[in-house]
Amino acid sequence: MRASGPSGPTSGLCHHPRVPGRVDDECVRHEAVCNFRLPTVPPPSIFNYSSIFLPYNLTLAEAKSRPFHVYDPEFYAVIGANPKLSRVFGNPDYAAAHGAAVYDEPTNTLFFAANAGGPKGFSGLNSTNRVFRMNVTEAERAASTATLNDDGDYVGANVTLHQIPTANLENVNGGAKYNGQIAFMTEGRSDNLVSQITLVNPMEPYNFTVLLNNFFGRQFNSLNDAAYHRATGDLFFTDVDYGYLSGWAECAIISSHGPSSCFGSQHWMGDGIAVYNPLGRLIGKIFVGSTSANFAWGGDGKLFILAETKVYLAEIAAKGDPVWRN
Repeated sequence: MRASGPSGPTSGLCHHPRVPGRVDDECVRHEAVCNFRLPTVPPPSIFNYSSIFLPYNLTLAEAKSRPFHVYDPEFYAVIGANPKLSRVFGNPDYAAAHGAAVYDEPTNTLFFAANAGGPKGFSGLNSTNRVFRMNVTEAERAASTATLNDDGDYVGANVTLHQIPTANLENVNGGAKYNGQIAFMTEGRSDNLVSQITLVNPMEPYNFTVLLNNFFGRQFNSLNDAAYHRATGDLFFTDVDYGYLSGWAECAIISSHGPSSCFGSQHWMGDGIAVYNPLGRLIGKIFVGSTSANFAWGGDGKLFILAETKVYLAEIAAKGDPVWRN
């Protein structure tokens, strides 16, 4: 069984032995006590922003093997009666799955980019990162045969990643579906290979068009996340200083202004995907036990989690925002 319920008095996560994803009333009543009152609370020098929170009395492998951590009964409507989390790709030596996660429904394909400038991304000033596509049907097939390993992951066969051409895609770090195409945010990697928005056709031969490469004549810093607003047709994006921090830009060119906007639902998490209700209350987590840089819906009920060297597929009840259909 892969589902879990709210924390119990001593077990960390209560788990109904017969019905995956369900708990009894006693377990729900103890939820607040167990999640928010620990026997000891270590100092910041020991437990801080870089630490992984584990429910009381659970090891990391145990917390991963029951990856749906329920903080509020509302979470059950999100995950459904039989949620599953499976690892469908893994390579400990290569951060192939970092950002720019975009699903294309007509081809049933998930696109994403490797880490740009990180130690396992094999990219930076002298080379760009790679952009891959993954067949969602193949990922579902891999998930259907996943088995539990000693680390707490349910692991299926490694899905094949297909690299797409990266001409005019210099260090991709964000993306969004935009009028049937994919708008990739590139960070650039020198004064002559600038940060820009490049539209790419999701079908071979992946024709591209540069949509935007300046802000009133000035180069961007490092374009990052993007979001498409269906009602207005606007494309919102952020411009950060990753290029400067990573060493391939001489300085931060534009301070915090310009045509940018935060896209808060896809920020880094140290242990998985945090799920909030409309009032901003944390109701649960999809726990993978390591940094999750981005995620994307891959169709109804299929949530792909990019965890740098791993890709997970969460099969849950929620259908997600239909933004991926645009």
